[in-house]
Amino acid sequence: MKYEINLDLIKKKRKYEGFTMQQMADFIGLHDKSSYYKRENGDLNFQVGEIPIIEKVLKIPSKKIFVESLTKSQHSAQKVGT
Repeated sequence: MKYEINLDLIKKKRKYEGFTMQQMADFIGLHDKSSYYKRENGDLNFQVGEIPIIEKVLKIPSKKIFVESLTKSQHSAQKVGT
């Protein structure tokens, strides 16, 4: 089983809680908001040490921050079944 970070949830919760990308960058120790932007949009991966900070700041339980990712065959099966 493979898991990925629920980037959509992180983005929605950040906006809901009223945090800017620069504030999130500051929380996790990044120099600028563009580095955070790239992580939140999936261009770069969040680092292991950043995840607990995000969970705490955004009040996201760890069991919700990770979602099971679909394999290629599961993606194909979804398309066929639609």
